[in-house]
Amino acid sequence: MAEDDARALSSSRKRRGVARASITHLRTRLSELVRTSDQPGTLDSAKRLLVKMESLDKDFKTLHLAVVDLTEGGEALQDEQQALDAHDDEISQLEARIQKLISTCSSSPHAGPRRVPFTESVCNMRNSCPNSRES
Repeated sequence: MAEDDARALSSSRKRRGVARASITHLRTRLSELVRTSDQPGTLDSAKRLLVKMESLDKDFKTLHLAVVDLTEGGEALQDEQQALDAHDDEISQLEARIQKLISTCSSSPHAGPRRVPFTESVCNMRNSCPNSRES
């Protein structure tokens, strides 16, 4: 039974490491999006990044709890708690940065649907204009 637990612990740690690496990649992707925050499409990308971050956070915590379940010893459990605390701090910082990017993009001219201003030249092309003085 101890051998099975050791394998399960090793497997959970590896998968947790993969989740952590994905979060690191997400941080890199966020930095790229911040540099292009004035580009169309950045808002949608930031929203997708937020959803991905939430998913990775859940995955990490699920795997972390599996590690905790298989961990024995007070010092080892303290180390696992510190790992969880560091993860939570990182996720909080990432979430704040993503929310700030979303807020920035939402107030940019690229945030809403593209609209063509209704100008006199458009009216002339259609031979009618609602604000026209001619009836």
